[in-house]
Amino acid sequence: MMSVNDKLESLLAESRAPRDIEIETMSLNFYRMQLGDFVLNLLLGTKEAQEKAVSYRSFNVAAGMLAVRPGPLGTNMGRFYGVNVKVDGTDTINIHAEDMARKKARNAGFSAVSVVTVIGPTQEDHVSGLHTHALHPCGRCRERLSHDDLIKPDTLFVSAPEDFKVIDVTSLEGIIRLHQDGDESGIATFELNDSADLFTPLKELEAKAPDVEEVDDSEWQATVGGFLLQRFVRIQQNLR
Repeated sequence: MMSVNDKLESLLAESRAPRDIEIETMSLNFYRMQLGDFVLNLLLGTKEAQEKAVSYRSFNVAAGMLAVRPGPLGTNMGRFYGVNVKVDGTDTINIHAEDMARKKARNAGFSAVSVVTVIGPTQEDHVSGLHTHALHPCGRCRERLSHDDLIKPDTLFVSAPEDFKVIDVTSLEGIIRLHQDGDESGIATFELNDSADLFTPLKELEAKAPDVEEVDDSEWQATVGGFLLQRFVRIQQNLR
């Protein structure tokens, strides 16, 4: 028998909010031109979704997922959002934002998630004890995401506080290495004045991770948006 929490989680995952948008049959070339906008819109949509979170201690978290699937004429894309729901200090009702977003993407028939965004206040991680620049998926969500075939090795994870002043860019493996082994090499942290800095040249921003990937200037502008684009294109190639 399903618990009250599982029933509520399934009901919320089956609902389609106005901001859950499917965009059909778009070419990879269009993605290449528009990716920076897509990531920025996903962050902004995640921030808007955060207002629907329910937390007895005002710890409001939202997650967004940019999901893709092959289509007969190109690539289909959808944006899906989830929020946390926890009404008291027990686990009777304890829905996590990432769970809600990925279940929405799966219910809509998508085969891969290319970008995951997480926005919320920071706190000490219950598993690792780390207090990161931006909120990462918790230990329970890391475990569930690692066993979900929607999440690929190159799925991009973008975490930010509500003001977008700091953005952590990484993969699920990078997050797990940080919280299991204290290895920060897979996390690129960008300090931004505002969200428009996604389009500022990388060399003008402080990148704390030493191994931030080089962007091929022959094709893309060397911006944070370009950095995200390189990861996104690899996801598309893996779908073929």
